Amino acid sequence: MLYFSLTTLHHSTAFVVFITMLDVTESIGNVTENSKHSEGRSVLQVDSFMNILYIIVSVVGVVGNGIVVFTMLHSRALRRKPSNVLVINQSTIDLCSSILIAPSYLLNTTVNMDHSLASSLWCKLWLARPIKWGCIHASSYGLVCLSFERFLALVYPFFHTKHMTTRVARLMCIIPWVISFSYSVPLKVPTSYVDETGTCKMMAKWPSQKMQERTMIAIIFLQYFLPCISLIYLYLRMYLAIRRAKNSSKTGNEDNKRALKMEQAERNMFKTFVLVTLAFFLCVSWNQWYFFLGNINLIELDWQTPWYHFTVIAIYTNAIINPFIYSFSYEPFKKEIVKICGCRRKPKYESYESSQSVATKF
Repeated sequence: MLYFSLTTLHHSTAFVVFITMLDVTESIGNVTENSKHSEGRSVLQVDSFMNILYIIVSVVGVVGNGIVVFTMLHSRALRRKPSNVLVINQSTIDLCSSILIAPSYLLNTTVNMDHSLASSLWCKLWLARPIKWGCIHASSYGLVCLSFERFLALVYPFFHTKHMTTRVARLMCIIPWVISFSYSVPLKVPTSYVDETGTCKMMAKWPSQKMQERTMIAIIFLQYFLPCISLIYLYLRMYLAIRRAKNSSKTGNEDNKRALKMEQAERNMFKTFVLVTLAFFLCVSWNQWYFFLGNINLIELDWQTPWYHFTVIAIYTNAIINPFIYSFSYEPFKKEIVKICGCRRKPKYESYESSQSVATKF
């Protein structure tokens, strides 16, 4: 039942979100054309529509990532594997992001504030959204940690077997949180303040315009380009390792069956994380390139355009898409879902389970 729900949710949600993004782009475009006649009303309509869309994305993300975390923790065998420890951490990051998406837009009154400490903290810690964006960008480094673990398993299997323990994987889980919040909080909190009119000015207090531009370019490099470069390098090395293993298995002898089973297990996990990485590139790149080009003065940044709204929805989608990838591509996750639901499927997992044990021994 739960697996069927995930399948149905995947198709319906993907279609609804895609159509909705097209509709919102067209709707905002129409609003812009008629803004001279009803600007105030149009802005309210757009804000209301976007809030509904943010709520949908938030709910889907909470449900999907919640299912992943619950499923992985439900199985002792799954939660003790180093790769799955990192999957749980990645889904926890996306779950936190999804929880914060809708409230950050519904509770966003930035005017009529006093100059008390509470108002200042509300402006700096909530309205500037350092926690939400910290979680969203932690997902990038969580994916790098996932990919690095797979890199060790495929390229340096003996080192991985000896040193990549569950304890090491748990320590690696700290890395995305530390890196992301180490620049998200210092970037947003000191530069946001309540001005003399009682309005929260977010990321508006800088020593100079030049320093602001340089800081933003450095931040974009940290939160986007550095993870991208790392992911491209890791997956190129993994691809070459898989090709070498495939060629060597053709000329092997009695170890052929063992090599093929190991290859089957590793290839499934590799394929799953490749899909997760491609989804990351597809969802995050629009927003990051938009900000990068704006900060080097090649384009003018405008927070009201249909394109900007599209990039924001796309980057939020990155937090909700991984559960669907796991439910269709990651065999251990699919098996545990079926087990939780009490459903019966063809025993194709038996061969996979044996291959997993062989791969672990290897």
